[in-house]
This record gives sequence, structure tokens and C-alpha cells, in this order.
Amino acid sequence: MRPVAKTRIDAKDLPALEGATLRRIVACISPYWARGALVAACMVVAAAFNLAPPG
Repeated sequence: MRPVAKTRIDAKDLPALEGATLRRIVACISPYWARGALVAACMVVAAAFNLAPPG
């Protein structure tokens, strides 16, 4: 079996992000903002617990 060649994506070759595309992405994600906020809050609390000294 031959190894598969990995493709490289150059950032200069990508098209610019248009406002309409960004609005579509936000429209798809917006119903889940509360769940995302909860996940972010859990991450902050977990990081705070990791920084706290034991004992």
C-alpha cells in the first residue's frame, strides 16, 4: 500500500471571508449560544480549580 500524500493549504490561496458567509455561520450557531456559554463557564471554573493550591 502506498502512503497518501498530504495536501497543504496555503492561507494566501483561500478566498476572503464575506459578510454573508459569516452571517450564515452565526445564524446556524445562534440557537446554541446558551449551551456554548455554559461550556465556556465550565472551562473557566475547571481552569480555576487547576490553579488553586491543593489542600
